[in-house]
Amino acid sequence: MKVKEFLLWITIIAVIGITCWEVYRFFRISEHFNKLYQKVEVLEVESKTEASPDQTKLTGKTIVMFGDSIYYPMTEGKTIPQNIQELTEANVYGVAFGGCRMSIHDKYWDAFSMYNIADAIVTNDFTLQNEAITEMEKGNVNGMPLDFKNTLELIKSIDFNDVDYITIGYGTNDYTAGKALENSSDYEDVNTYAGALRHSLKTIMGAYPHLKILILTPTYRFWDVDGKYDKDSDSLYFNEQKDTLDKFVDEAKIISKEFKIPALDLYNELGINRYNRLYYIDTADGTHHNENGKVRISEIIASALLSQY
Repeated sequence: MKVKEFLLWITIIAVIGITCWEVYRFFRISEHFNKLYQKVEVLEVESKTEASPDQTKLTGKTIVMFGDSIYYPMTEGKTIPQNIQELTEANVYGVAFGGCRMSIHDKYWDAFSMYNIADAIVTNDFTLQNEAITEMEKGNVNGMPLDFKNTLELIKSIDFNDVDYITIGYGTNDYTAGKALENSSDYEDVNTYAGALRHSLKTIMGAYPHLKILILTPTYRFWDVDGKYDKDSDSLYFNEQKDTLDKFVDEAKIISKEFKIPALDLYNELGINRYNRLYYIDTADGTHHNENGKVRISEIIASALLSQY
């Protein structure tokens, strides 16, 4: 009996010992995984913070948006500058002139080409623009919108020393006007898209070196016939060099590298193409964006302003 009792006690002690060891291991492992989980959670939070730009960094900043009718109130609803103001809580001034170009335009319209607007701002000499408005009010400038006058007055009222960001978004009218991309013998030839963009950047950056500038490329266009797709800016060209609109986009990106400033590729990065075009673009002309398109453009520009600077 004594031997049996001894063996029984030995067995009980062994079972208790093994049980205590397993309980100890369980809590040690749990503690280890809990610490590991906390580390992973911290890493995830840090990763998310690093990947997501500060959504408030544009709050109260001043943004001036130059451009053509893409940024002008051509369709119903809010404009792109108005959308960006809501998204960023910045003070956004839309100073776009519908139908205008980066490069030389016809008489009076040319006053509102980007290269002339840049000159007028830097010199504070708006003689060309004032003359164009006078002739427009006399009825001597076919098709020029009456509110060009208000936009011009807005530009005159802005102190660019107090501006933080500007965006420049021209090119679609240079494309359809058959303007040359480049003049290899004169890189600042304002009769070309690239030369006028270089001139504008050089002029503005020289006078206001603090400005953060974002170039906005032209956007995709299409032409329907009898309600059906016919052609688009991927294949259609207007100038002698047979440059499609995406070539203007490429040129803008090249110039952005020359000046070491960002360019936002709105042609290739919006996700708008011949297959989903009707969801984003006004079917009346295949150029101007409806509410869906304007919201999409506004979101990607706001994101670029937050991330690029």
